[in-house]
Amino acid sequence: MKNKTKLLILNILIISFISTLLLSCSKKHNEKIIIEGSIVSDVYQYNIDGFMNTPYGKITIFTQSYFKNGKLYRLLCNRANGFLEYSIEDLRKDTQLYNSLNIDSLFIKNEEKFLKYKISTFRNDTTFYKDGQNVLIYK
Repeated sequence: MKNKTKLLILNILIISFISTLLLSCSKKHNEKIIIEGSIVSDVYQYNIDGFMNTPYGKITIFTQSYFKNGKLYRLLCNRANGFLEYSIEDLRKDTQLYNSLNIDSLFIKNEEKFLKYKISTFRNDTTFYKDGQNVLIYK
């Protein structure tokens, strides 16, 4: 009888542990990514890691903006030798750089940017926007 009770308690602990793990993994993270790029030919080379295949063809990435809870917290710019990361402090100190990258600190303002794009395609949890040669990817 004691062994059955111990086994039952052990099973309950295991089930509660697994349930806790599943619940913690299923929490939605409020992180959004906006990737800006331009369509290029398949033979174009710049930064090997700075390309992405989209429904519109191969694009070269200009910037990758990471937003959490509506605020920009990370920015990557595509350069010939790889991606260059800018911190929020870098952008605050250099307003000319901030303005040249055409980004907004609040995510809601970026949603207005989507309205300028004429074509949109949805794939899984990603939306692709296109206007001429420019492509905006929203994850």
